[in-house]
Amino acid sequence: MNEYDAIRAAFAHNRKDAELLLHETVRGILAEATSNKVKQLEKISLCYNAADTGAAQRKALIDMEVED
Repeated sequence: MNEYDAIRAAFAHNRKDAELLLHETVRGILAEATSNKVKQLEKISLCYNAADTGAAQRKALIDMEVED
């Protein structure tokens, strides 16, 4: 499981540390010594997309349970 999968899963399962995991991952990316800022921004974007996807998965599961 990579860092993006971990973020997605944390948000999908509504873990209490999901926001912290996202924050710490982004912070780690920003701390990387690199001259390629575009690559850093792409990684950060992937982190936030993973969080959004996880939250959407959780909502979909809740909606499915309500319909049953």
